[in-house]
Amino acid sequence: VMNNGKIMQIGTFEEIYQEPENLFVAEFVNLNTESIAINLIDGNLISDKLKGILIGVRPEDIKVQNEKKRNSIPGKIIDIWDMSVKNLSILDISVGEKVVYVKDKLKPSFNKNQNIWLIFEKYYLFDKKTGKRIY
Repeated sequence: VMNNGKIMQIGTFEEIYQEPENLFVAEFVNLNTESIAINLIDGNLISDKLKGILIGVRPEDIKVQNEKKRNSIPGKIIDIWDMSVKNLSILDISVGEKVVYVKDKLKPSFNKNQNIWLIFEKYYLFDKKTGKRIY
């Protein structure tokens, strides 16, 4: 992956998608054009300990729950697009002021305007200033 003539990362598509070295690569490589490549959430929305950090989580790596579980974060369903053909739903979910996009197989019990809990099954931490991945 190149940015303005500079090599940002070398690897297979899967390697780059699964282990982006920086924000540019994480946002550039997209598995599915039906949604954004990666959600970027200000760490301050989650914890004061994450000041200066962006949390990157791919839409398919977020699971929606009815109840609070360990390490889950609160959200609210804004909209649901039923993609029955692909056996999944695409959601807009508010996390604080930020809208995140989720691709998940939802139970019929989920509705618009419902308060829910999100589990990030896989996520990345990026330095806000440099864009470098730190986790």
